[in-house]
Amino acid sequence: MREPVRDRDRLEHIVEAIDRILDNTDFKSRDELEADNLRYYGIIR
Repeated sequence: MREPVRDRDRLEHIVEAIDRILDNTDFKSRDELEADNLRYYGIIR
């Protein structure tokens, strides 16, 4: 059985990562993001 505390930590980590991605993609089109290799691959990896 999985530990609920560790599951919560994992989910919080995922939410924080999503927040960082959203902060770094504001007002950028898909084409702009794909042209910015560092940002693009940082997001998809």
